[in-house]
Amino acid sequence: MNKNIKTYSIFHLNMSFSSIEENDRPIVLQRCYWPLLRLIEDGYPLAIEATGLTLEHINEIDPLWINELKRLVNQKKCEFVGSGYAQLIGPLAPYRMNVENMRAGQAVYRDLLGAEPGMVLINEQAYAPSLVDICLEAGYKAIIMDWANPFSQHSHQWSSSWRYYPQRALAQSGETIPLIWVDSIPFQRFQRYVHGEIDIDDMFEYLKVDRIRDVIAFPLYGNDAEIFDYRPGRFTTEPEIEVENEWERIRALLDAMSNKGNVEFVHPSAVLSLKNKGLEGNVLSLESPDDPIPVKKQPKYNILRWAATGRDDMWANTACWRAFNHLCADEGGTDQQWRTLCRLWSSDYRTHITETRWRDYISELADFGAFGARRAVFKRAEDALRLRGQKQSTFRLEQDKRYLTIRGPSGTLRLRLMRGLSIEGFWVDGNEQSLLRTLPHGYFYDINWGADFYSGHLIAQIVGRPQVTDLEKVEPEIFFDPDNRFVDVEAHVATLAGPLFKRVRYFADEPRVEVRYRVDWIEGVQGSVRFANVTLNPACYDRDSLFYAVHNGGTEMEHHSLACQDIDHMRAPSFLVSARAATGMTQGRLIIGDDKHRVLLECPRDIAAMPALVTCKAVDDRFFCRVALSAREIDDTAKQGPYLPVPGRNEYMYAMTALAGDADIA
Repeated sequence: MNKNIKTYSIFHLNMSFSSIEENDRPIVLQRCYWPLLRLIEDGYPLAIEATGLTLEHINEIDPLWINELKRLVNQKKCEFVGSGYAQLIGPLAPYRMNVENMRAGQAVYRDLLGAEPGMVLINEQAYAPSLVDICLEAGYKAIIMDWANPFSQHSHQWSSSWRYYPQRALAQSGETIPLIWVDSIPFQRFQRYVHGEIDIDDMFEYLKVDRIRDVIAFPLYGNDAEIFDYRPGRFTTEPEIEVENEWERIRALLDAMSNKGNVEFVHPSAVLSLKNKGLEGNVLSLESPDDPIPVKKQPKYNILRWAATGRDDMWANTACWRAFNHLCADEGGTDQQWRTLCRLWSSDYRTHITETRWRDYISELADFGAFGARRAVFKRAEDALRLRGQKQSTFRLEQDKRYLTIRGPSGTLRLRLMRGLSIEGFWVDGNEQSLLRTLPHGYFYDINWGADFYSGHLIAQIVGRPQVTDLEKVEPEIFFDPDNRFVDVEAHVATLAGPLFKRVRYFADEPRVEVRYRVDWIEGVQGSVRFANVTLNPACYDRDSLFYAVHNGGTEMEHHSLACQDIDHMRAPSFLVSARAATGMTQGRLIIGDDKHRVLLECPRDIAAMPALVTCKAVDDRFFCRVALSAREIDDTAKQGPYLPVPGRNEYMYAMTALAGDADIA
């Protein structure tokens, strides 16, 4: 029988797995990693992927395992797949950090295995097009990425048959790289079989092995090795070990598939040359406006898992940004310092991290200097002038019970005094329509949108409690810069969760608004906390040319059109998961607008590294478009502290600047 089903499997090894205690690593090696090598030695051409850090950990515990892996790779019995030095989430880290992670990983592979792998598995399958350029720079010839989530966003454009053939992933720069797939559904079925939840017949019914006639490549498995004959203890629903030897169950499945006659087990690289009726080689954008950073598995697993949930993800990322800036300023840092920061920035500290390891992590960050210097957020010029009836030449202020209107050389800003200094409107000189505004109750006819939609405010949705906002009546204090460069409007706001301090700064020389907060009560929140909530004025923008652009780990902004589809990063996949997508905003900038008008939203990473979430939906004959910055989200990894002792951890800042339609947005 023709062996037309080319089946491959990739086992992901991670000794730094978030819920594995360090003293359990020898157990993982014996129960999980050695049985995998024995399968390969017995003739099953399986692939192994591991970070350089994992190989170093294994080498410290048992160098014989590394020697055996090296032998199997040299004899071409095993294919080794790379991933970097640590399991860094590329779309949440700066470009140089990604480059250093790849460089250090390749150095370890050369040192311990004597070769550099040609294929790379995208860490946690968290993909952005900028990673293509980074992988090419690192010398990789192909990437491995999840099929299911990109396909779900492009099902109206892609053929479902493309999952069985190599394609090409398109970078933001226009470069492409060969691509093969892993697939969440098959590997989750594989796990259920190995854990004894289903049997071989169930697997065959799903795989439909006997019915496939075309030559195809099929990814049987592409996930963790540490979940077989060992349980990391991530959550209470993790199945008990019911089967006497789960690796023998894997062997039984592989044998049964081999006996079907039309199945051939191959290494992943063998799939790159597979061709069939032109179904291969399509140039694909895996990302989309609604899912700019696709990851593996169901929507509850998304980029926010490493950006704003966990024990203290957002502040862990902020601490790493401060350490990164320090290294860049300190003559570039040593190789060991970069490797340490790669590890500290990895996903392994941001999901199901145990409390013991978390406390050790806090100590390491402190020793590394990640809690060091930060830029001043609330320092005001000592000689700033408080408004006491004097007239200012640069700004003209008008105040009544509801509004404070500030007119300056670059435009006009109107704040709502009954609603916590939220933005009623933000006008640029020469433009009758405000760029940002509050959309009042009744603006949309659709009763589902029958609410006020403010701009420049805070929204906290806390589990089991009423929604908290800063939309309360305030008594503003107004201060002028002595050189008339800006005016500050400050207020203390009483909210349902506790007080906060807010400052809105409006500039004279450019149409720019900075908003700064001090909020002490976010630390214990289990839920979502979102700042900015920048709401575009639909009357000012052309939906057909509307877009947003943002950096997700690379040097160039990634552009996403908002013209043809509704998107909603803030849509909750379930009651226990507060949002489904976000952008990394890795240079602290996001631009949203159309061909004529644009708004630059900035959020400095070393003050509070908040990811940005975008929503844009058609409502009536108009549209609703908003960008929020998240300080906290909730999912299955979210836990109470202990929290990181980051200086200024209760301080947040963002800025909004009006840009012309022809402004450079590279």
